[in-house]
Amino acid sequence: MKAKTKIQKEVVELSSTLLPFTSEEIAQAQKQYSRVYVGKSVAWCSACGHKWDSDLWNRRKKTETCPYCGAKGKVVKSSGKRVSEGKYYVTKITTVGDWQVLRTALCDRRVERESIFGPAEVRFSCDEVFQRWMRKETIDVVIGRGARYGMYYDLWNLETPWEVRKDHYRYEVEGYRIGKTTLLPELKRNGLKKVRDEISFREQIFKMLNEAKAEILAKAGQWALLKHMCSHHSDIIGKWDSIRIVCKHGYIVKDSSMWVDMVEFLRKCGKDIRNPHYICPVDLRKAHDDAMRADQRRRAKAEAERLRKTITDPKLQADYEARVGRFFGVMIAGKGIEIQPLKTIREVWEEGEAMHHCVFKMGYYKHDHTLLLSARRGDKRLETIELNTESWKVVQSRGLQNQRTKDHDKILDLLKANMNKLQRCVNA
Repeated sequence: MKAKTKIQKEVVELSSTLLPFTSEEIAQAQKQYSRVYVGKSVAWCSACGHKWDSDLWNRRKKTETCPYCGAKGKVVKSSGKRVSEGKYYVTKITTVGDWQVLRTALCDRRVERESIFGPAEVRFSCDEVFQRWMRKETIDVVIGRGARYGMYYDLWNLETPWEVRKDHYRYEVEGYRIGKTTLLPELKRNGLKKVRDEISFREQIFKMLNEAKAEILAKAGQWALLKHMCSHHSDIIGKWDSIRIVCKHGYIVKDSSMWVDMVEFLRKCGKDIRNPHYICPVDLRKAHDDAMRADQRRRAKAEAERLRKTITDPKLQADYEARVGRFFGVMIAGKGIEIQPLKTIREVWEEGEAMHHCVFKMGYYKHDHTLLLSARRGDKRLETIELNTESWKVVQSRGLQNQRTKDHDKILDLLKANMNKLQRCVNA
């Protein structure tokens, strides 16, 4: 779209002064996302296509450097691979005036390895597709080519004009960092001496320009927490009191997700999460597991208390009896099987625990027009029956772990033959 605001017009004008990527930067881009394909006795580089004698097939080496172009690539065992092709992104981080600029280009590479039929064939293109201009307390300005929207991130219309674009997830993609990285003085002052590749370029620059808490984390060397802040902002803000204590005591958090989870477990267990004894453990994994087990015990205790209140709640029991109490005197017996109603909520709970199904957990005792019965042979529970007292049909009859038992048909036949006993209770 056409630049409308003063800031957008400024960005368009400044963008026109930027020089294209240099030949050195393009050569660096070509070496990114490289692979070394390994056969039984030879290897070849996906960046330049050259091959050489190699014994990598029998070694457990994960990376290898091409002796011809110097590209360092991941070792991939593939004796029949002849062509390597694919698309990927590269990003150059630079400054223009008081603007921090992220320049992102789409690389398209197709390399055919050299063979007895001819030398290596390399086809490579590097097209800049968009720029993100960032400044303190200013909404980012995105300028670039038009995107062909779809499920893939590499669909760009390179014929469209270079102009201001609406911010969209397509314009948030980042790639391998190339070229010389330059940062605004404000970023260096705030603690970002160099860009961290393991953190989103856009997020870390935005946070360091606009968030005082990000500056505190950077100056304290808490890069794991800063990375976590870029993806889970609320986690860090919610634990800020603990983070201040951690920074004060010089404790460096190496695994942010584990540390944040540990602090949350401690909070739920009622521990003092501003006490360095708890939040600055020597063994983070052990402290995390201990806190997790403590939280599990807390939840189990809370669940037991909730259960105790439920099965002894006089109001729930009174409501249950009001709905189905008239059936409690019925006993159906035959063929060595006895069927009787579950008379209390405690009996419903005991049935669910013994049979390992959800008759209690799903609150069947609260349902209208529902009568719960237990079919047994002596002291052995066979199946739990849910009967609709409006249609007088069996909704379900479940045995241990919701399985159907060998007595299933006998139980249903016995209940059906004696259904009049239950129906008489309604008319009594």
